[in-house]
Formats: sequence, structure tokens, C-alpha cells
Amino acid sequence: MTNDFPPTKRQKEFLEMITNFYESNYYMPTYDEIREAMSLKSYSAVTDNLKALERKGFLVRDFRKPRAIKLLRNLDGTTRV
Repeated sequence: MTNDFPPTKRQKEFLEMITNFYESNYYMPTYDEIREAMSLKSYSAVTDNLKALERKGFLVRDFRKPRAIKLLRNLDGTTRV
């Protein structure tokens, strides 16, 4: 499910971190790597932000795999796929 609401400032920071990590390493970060890079103490903050980005159509996740984040749109809203 997607909607037309733009990402918040914090969600943009998450997208930038994930995009930069992927472009540097050629694989997606784990939740732990995201948590550390975003200076968070809990995994729930990572999960909440990723859920919001998923609802907004910027990414999809597969809960069964550790690095299963797929970016669907860029920060400017253009399609990546």
C-alpha cells in the first residue's frame, strides 16, 4: 500500500543512509547496521521508520531475511525499479 505523503525529515535520513550504504557496499544494511548508523538505542525505532517508508511506497521488506530491504523509489519520488 502506498500513499502520496512525502517522507519526514527523519525518514529521509533513513533513506539516505540505506542508499549510501548500498552504493558503498553493494548490499543492503541489516537492522543493526541501520540502528548504529542512525545512533539509535532500540530496534523498534528502526522498525517504525522502515514500516512508515514501506507504507509510503519507498521500500519493501522481507521479514524472513536479514538484508531484505528493496528500495522502490528515490528521495525525489522517481522509481528505482
